[in-house]
Amino acid sequence: QAGPFKCPDLMVEFDGSSGVLRITNVGTAAAGRSRATADGSSFDVPALEPDGTFSVDFCGEPGMVATADVDRVVFESDEGNNSTPAGLCDTVE
Repeated sequence: QAGPFKCPDLMVEFDGSSGVLRITNVGTAAAGRSRATADGSSFDVPALEPDGTFSVDFCGEPGMVATADVDRVVFESDEGNNSTPAGLCDTVE
């Protein structure tokens, strides 16, 4: 049973076909500013309202992991979806 509190929930996804790293607030409350990392790069993520999304073009090394809210400054309803495998892009130029 869910409690009466609303919380943000930052979820990170990587789309190798388009080379986009996406962080979405899938929670029920606004998330404050945070920082994400991927393959040694750091990205400042703005505050996100519920369903708000921050995207950045990114392609990295195979086997790397992208992590949202790396400094754990956002109190979230689910901390388990803050990281995802990411790496090489599938796009061909």
